[in-house]
Amino acid sequence: MNYTQSITRRHRTAFVLAIDQSGSMVEELEFRGRRTSKAAAVAEVANSLLSELLLRATREGEVRDYYDIAVVGYSGEGVHSLLSADETFVPVSALRNAVRNTRRVSVERRLPDGQPAFNEVTVSEWIAPAASGQTPMYEALLYVHDLVEAWCRRPEHRESFPPLVFNITDGEASDSDEEELAQIAGRIRSLGTDDGRALLVNIHL
Repeated sequence: MNYTQSITRRHRTAFVLAIDQSGSMVEELEFRGRRTSKAAAVAEVANSLLSELLLRATREGEVRDYYDIAVVGYSGEGVHSLLSADETFVPVSALRNAVRNTRRVSVERRLPDGQPAFNEVTVSEWIAPAASGQTPMYEALLYVHDLVEAWCRRPEHRESFPPLVFNITDGEASDSDEEELAQIAGRIRSLGTDDGRALLVNIHL
């Protein structure tokens, strides 16, 4: 599939992050040169992506609404929006005033000789680490399907670059089998705009 539509304020696109916040996310891993929980690593990646989207949408001090964004968490407490109280997309311009916290973190980079170096940087946080209960992944993907379907149905998005969905998880769903997950994933990928079908990326920790 060849996508041709540029992303502009007139033809914005959508990003959806589905984040596994089940109990197993308390397990630790090696991440950016340090030991941390999977939950903290995923939150850091999600916050980095949101910061990058905000940066890319900023022109001459103005945040231009190139993107609509939704972040969905799923855990033993169910499926819920992590950005919007009304459980829908928010425009990228809304991120600037929705930062929940800022903190200093150590970021690893590689020197020309291959040796690691660490820089302290200030990062914005919208998403906090969380881990509890089971993994209702099917319910989460069904929720994402409905979000994406409604976004694509809007007339102003008909010609837009299609939505991009990222599902970040460390394990198997507790509410479905592989066949059911494949079916709902296929339903998400069947959605789209005149420019093409939605993109779904599964990231397994």
